[in-house]
Amino acid sequence: MRMTVYTDYALRVLMFLSGTGQTPVPLRAIAAFHDISEEHVRKAAHELVQRGYLTSYRGRTGGVTLARAPEDINVGEVVRALERVELVGCMQGERATCTLMPGCRLSGALSLAAERFLQTLDDYSLADLVAPPGAPSRAPEPPRAPDAPPG
Repeated sequence: MRMTVYTDYALRVLMFLSGTGQTPVPLRAIAAFHDISEEHVRKAAHELVQRGYLTSYRGRTGGVTLARAPEDINVGEVVRALERVELVGCMQGERATCTLMPGCRLSGALSLAAERFLQTLDDYSLADLVAPPGAPSRAPEPPRAPDAPPG
């Protein structure tokens, strides 16, 4: 599954803010840190505010902060809120045009794969994504490639 750049930017905003405490951070600072457009950061931050993940402050010392503690922000929940998971055309509900239906099982297999992808993300909080190396995590370790060296 491939996430949109929009969701990537939103996750970057959340991860950046997880280490800033409750001091409002200007969006331009987040954009500069990640070397991405301030307008893209603004759009992602706006939706994150609307969905209750961020708090926005106006004025000269304004910016954004996390609205919840990093350990209370579930990554799977964020991705579900921002992504429309439709892997192929036949999964697009009423717009489906699959000529193999009703015998095709591809959409079912892909739906299951997408759900498992999201279930894996459900195991991670924002705090898990930004924990310093060696710090305990509530999430399972990601699997290593079979030929990868340990640790």
